Amino acid sequence: MRDVVHFRVYCDAAGKRRYYKVFIFRTEEQMYEHFKKTNTQSRWKRGGIGKLNFVAVCQGYRRYDVKRRGRLLPDIGQILFTADRLGAGVVSHEMTHAVIYWADTHTKIDLAKIASSTRTDERIALVQGNLVNQFWSKFYKACERVAWAKKAIK
Repeated sequence: MRDVVHFRVYCDAAGKRRYYKVFIFRTEEQMYEHFKKTNTQSRWKRGGIGKLNFVAVCQGYRRYDVKRRGRLLPDIGQILFTADRLGAGVVSHEMTHAVIYWADTHTKIDLAKIASSTRTDERIALVQGNLVNQFWSKFYKACERVAWAKKAIK
């Protein structure tokens, strides 16, 4: 039996460029194990992070293809959830982190000017709404492929 639901959410509406990998684990312990193995955050160095106590996390990163002259790869991070703590508030919260990381590192958006620029504010809101919408659409489709998740959503 698979213990993880996974899919991608794209930052652009066309779904062709930058994306996050989304993982929904059955238990917190599974999520924490995955986090320890894949952690990219400098403030949470592998092995030295102490007790983990988050219910979800968004980790942004930059990956490069060394075989293709250091070309930036399209996956820009991962977002981890657990099934028992999954809800609209948690999803929206983590997707907001995802948008902020994307805007800061993969666009020319000046985050300091969000409040003073209607255009920038609207772009951020559109991407955040798009990520949340994709999450819920893909979540239900992905759950159909995983026995424990299929039972949980009925």
